[in-house]
Amino acid sequence: MKNCGAKCDARIGAKPIYLWLRNNTFYSIMELPRVNGKRRYKRLSLHTDNYYEAREKIKQMAVIFDKEIEKELRLRVNASPFHITEKEVIKIRDELIEEYNRKYAASHPKVQTKNTQQNQAVSKEYIDKIISSIYPEKAPTPECTIQEIMNAMLLNANTKHDTNRRKINSLNKMFETVKLTPKSLYTDFHDVKIIQTITQHLINKSDMSDKNKQMQLSYIKEFVTCAHNMYPSAFPLNIILNMPNIKKKTKAKNPHLPYTNDQLYEIFNPEHDFFQKNPDCFWTCLIGLFTGARINAALTLQYADIINENGIDCICFQSNHPAKNLKNEASERKVPIHKQLFDLGFLDYIKRKQKRLNTRADDFIYPQAITKSGTYNNKFTVRVLTPFLKEIGVKTADKDGFDFHSFRKTASITMQTAKIPTSYINSIIGWDGDDTMQQSYSNFTLEQIKTQMDTYEYDFLKDHFAKWKEIMAKK
Repeated sequence: MKNCGAKCDARIGAKPIYLWLRNNTFYSIMELPRVNGKRRYKRLSLHTDNYYEAREKIKQMAVIFDKEIEKELRLRVNASPFHITEKEVIKIRDELIEEYNRKYAASHPKVQTKNTQQNQAVSKEYIDKIISSIYPEKAPTPECTIQEIMNAMLLNANTKHDTNRRKINSLNKMFETVKLTPKSLYTDFHDVKIIQTITQHLINKSDMSDKNKQMQLSYIKEFVTCAHNMYPSAFPLNIILNMPNIKKKTKAKNPHLPYTNDQLYEIFNPEHDFFQKNPDCFWTCLIGLFTGARINAALTLQYADIINENGIDCICFQSNHPAKNLKNEASERKVPIHKQLFDLGFLDYIKRKQKRLNTRADDFIYPQAITKSGTYNNKFTVRVLTPFLKEIGVKTADKDGFDFHSFRKTASITMQTAKIPTSYINSIIGWDGDDTMQQSYSNFTLEQIKTQMDTYEYDFLKDHFAKWKEIMAKK
């Protein structure tokens, strides 16, 4: 065995790591603390029979471990609001030692107490080296004024004159709250208590908007960052780590609401001539009502997406075109055509239109949904459906929750009322589900899904659908 872990000895309670060749495979071996006087070893296969490759793997393991310790220490030191004292550095070091030793003891419960002193000694020595690398000898504090730092900040920003003037005025007003002027030394400002006083005074202003407060805080951060860039060792940047962040207030989005029976009765009332003039819109809305399809999925169907598989007519929702921006993997699915949609003459309409226009299989059924460049045109709701819904009184305001997505909500509630299992509903309308058992990629066959879909229908629309069947037969 050869010692390949000389550089790893700085680890907590670590012993040299050796290479061990057995059955043409190299292993790393590290001696663990003895228990009751017995030697113990930790072996780890390196999955190689090449000596040089095995040696490099051990070196990489040591480097990764060392970087993790150094990263943790830097995070804790830099979490301080400003340049910490020597006592605070020692406190952080001791906390790290205690934490690492506690983890070590938990993984080796039978290790005797006398080994702890050795572990701590190794830990302190290594951590002290890292601390010294983080905090080299402190350079003399430069005697620069606030005005000099501001000038450098504006020069580096390279912004317009109006923006620079706004920054200067804002900063000067904030400096006045702590009795500082542009001629004051920057060291008088670079203090955690001073910055906390300024920010607190700013936040308490009731006559200032949150957006303006956030902008003022950004000026302070830019000012401190400029000083740090000019004199890194004298003015550490972590002084602004604990500055508050004012979050912008966002308006709550209005949730999509399902259509009531009365609303659906009015939408599909044959007395309105909207669907007679726009038959593609009629079928698009019904696809959303029966399959729960989102607007992009319903509008971007191609003739090739209407299929017959195992004797069952289906609508295939798939992401096979740049215009088809389906939301997730569950949105790609095959849904049997509902019996009411079939009886209305949906398939006959598709076949007649395809024959009349002599379209190809990859052409879109609703061509208005695709721009000339081949991208998705999402103006259907705003320009086509919304004006119609407002005209008939179903929609009363722009953000009242009623739109194309309401068909999807209605489909979900209708299926739940029919007591269709949740996993089937997810498969039909393309939901991921709350857990693995409810995932929409369940192994249901089309026959099983069709059987569930046959258990619900919109009975109150039968009279309207009978008239629409006669109307659409001529389209």
